[in-house]
Amino acid sequence: MKNKISAYCFLIIVICFFINCSFVKQNKVEITIENNSKQVIDTASILIQDYKFSTYNIKPNTIFTKIIDVDSITLNSHDVMIRAYFLNSEKRNYKNGFYYTDLGGYLNNRYTITVDNDLNVKIR
Repeated sequence: MKNKISAYCFLIIVICFFINCSFVKQNKVEITIENNSKQVIDTASILIQDYKFSTYNIKPNTIFTKIIDVDSITLNSHDVMIRAYFLNSEKRNYKNGFYYTDLGGYLNNRYTITVDNDLNVKIR
């Protein structure tokens, strides 16, 4: 009888642990830029809500990744917006991408921004 009670208590503790883990707030978001084009991206500027960062000289067929602390991004309770601007060597905005969701004010763990061979930009 004591073994059954101990087993049930252990099972309840394990279930509570996993439920708690599913509600833990993420604290990082990973942004990956994949330059699948044949052109050098001179400047990539990424805006996530009010948080902005830039990276420079992304060579063709390379991947750049940045980990961002979620606390540095001002989130609201209803939407998330991500914008990506890509500049060429003349500092002209030659391509941009846009991601918006109105289904909730939370970020995914990771976003991938892809520039393809035709210079189309996709954020997913």
